[in-house]
Amino acid sequence: MRAVAAVHYHSGADGISLFNFTCADGPFSRAALTELADPEMLRRKDKQYVAAVWPWDAQVFGVEWTSRFRIAPGQTSASYRLIIADPLDHLDLSQPGAIFTLDLKGINRLSDVEISINGTLLQWNGYHYNHYDHGCWNDIVQFDVPASALRSGKNTIELRRIRENPEFEGTIEVRKCILDLKYPDTFAPGRI
Repeated sequence: MRAVAAVHYHSGADGISLFNFTCADGPFSRAALTELADPEMLRRKDKQYVAAVWPWDAQVFGVEWTSRFRIAPGQTSASYRLIIADPLDHLDLSQPGAIFTLDLKGINRLSDVEISINGTLLQWNGYHYNHYDHGCWNDIVQFDVPASALRSGKNTIELRRIRENPEFEGTIEVRKCILDLKYPDTFAPGRI
């Protein structure tokens, strides 16, 4: 929610409305609502920027989907823009600024592609999860992102094919991109 609110404030909104939010199941910290109401309170807070690049009804109806971020056969690269609302001048440039997670469909080997943000080649951090969803196998992979690669505003994510696979003619599609922006002086679940 922090990232969504920050992007709207960055785009000129003067407030955030959470329609039917009070209908959420189970208890939740209402302090989050105060935080979301003030753009200054969102500064220097960890955020998760998510881009779901498949059609909205693919999850509901189980239909075949085509991602807006894909490398079709015969293409060598594709790019996608992700907006980061944070003023990134406060990140500790000596630490990874973020973790970038890609949900990929149709990848043969991870070494067949390169992923970069704003021209900075990302290094795979070893995380890999493979699962079956919507009639195919998807690979979830993570990359460490140096803070120096990130920009406030538009960021270009590029997926580039670096190896041809004559026996594999399918499209490589990105189902979802998740950028977990981490500030060094805050606490988040799973971090010590």
